[in-house]
Amino acid sequence: MNLKVKWTQVRKFFRKTYYLLFLNKNKEFYVFLLFLGLSVLFWFLQSTQATSQTELSIPLQYGKLPENVIITNELPGSIRVTVRDKGSHLYNYYTRRRKLGLELDLMRWRVEEGISRIPLEQLKPAIFAKLKPSAQILRISPDSLILYFVEKEQKDLPVKLNAQIGLSRQYMLVEEPYIQPAFVRAYAPTSILDTLRLVETELLDLPVLKDSISLDVKLKIIEGVHFSQASVRVHLPVEEFTEVRYEIPVKGLDFPENLLLRSFPSKVTVAFLVSKSNYQSVKAEDFHLGISYLDLIESNEDLQSIKLIKTPDYVRKLSLHPDKVECLIEKK
Repeated sequence: MNLKVKWTQVRKFFRKTYYLLFLNKNKEFYVFLLFLGLSVLFWFLQSTQATSQTELSIPLQYGKLPENVIITNELPGSIRVTVRDKGSHLYNYYTRRRKLGLELDLMRWRVEEGISRIPLEQLKPAIFAKLKPSAQILRISPDSLILYFVEKEQKDLPVKLNAQIGLSRQYMLVEEPYIQPAFVRAYAPTSILDTLRLVETELLDLPVLKDSISLDVKLKIIEGVHFSQASVRVHLPVEEFTEVRYEIPVKGLDFPENLLLRSFPSKVTVAFLVSKSNYQSVKAEDFHLGISYLDLIESNEDLQSIKLIKTPDYVRKLSLHPDKVECLIEKK
């Protein structure tokens, strides 16, 4: 039986016994519980002398690398080792497992092609040195470590935000999400770097937003690649919006000096959303739209599509009503 399981059973028993002692006033019951508790205690002490097995987490530390060398994949902070030994020894290993930690000099396993494999069986002598002579190592997990060595091969990659953003009613993103930094440096073997065009963030799920927010978002891990930083700062500018409508005249674009445009209707409605902070700034004069002379004379259609020539950058979801008009060319 696993030593941790045994110890858990004993603690549960004494906790239950303590509870019953305070609720039950029967003296005979006290005596019964006392002898039962002593029996369990003797059983536990005897079991610590029996041979058993347990799984230990062995911490790993890594020696410093030369400045011109980097390992681009993430290395584990510990390994799992299944050990068979006396119960008392196992309990001692478990309570003092930090002292079982190992430090690895990774440069011992470096190879020219850049990708190395450390069979963890090779760590058995170092682990045995920290155990009692009676111990047996049954299993080490994982069975090996993979190391991606790189000599300063690097590439700057744009960061793409991977997000699902939902906005509360009457709220909008007043600008595109701002990512800082917009580029991160990637370190990896050339064979891997050549396949990379960008790096994505982990999924940012914000189902209901009604205020601006800034937060750190982790970059997606790519095996064999080390980034100059693990996360980026993302700012989402959110504000309450209002809908605005203006009547804007349709102008002739690039018409000869002796000709002019007659459209039916002569004005169209421009509808758009604007944040409350920009509401006072927006004016009808900020919108220019019209019909191109060349498009008009080359078209056989009765209705002509209107072109947007100028709009403020901060408006969203702009639409025209109607978006096509009838046109005539007249002499001045």
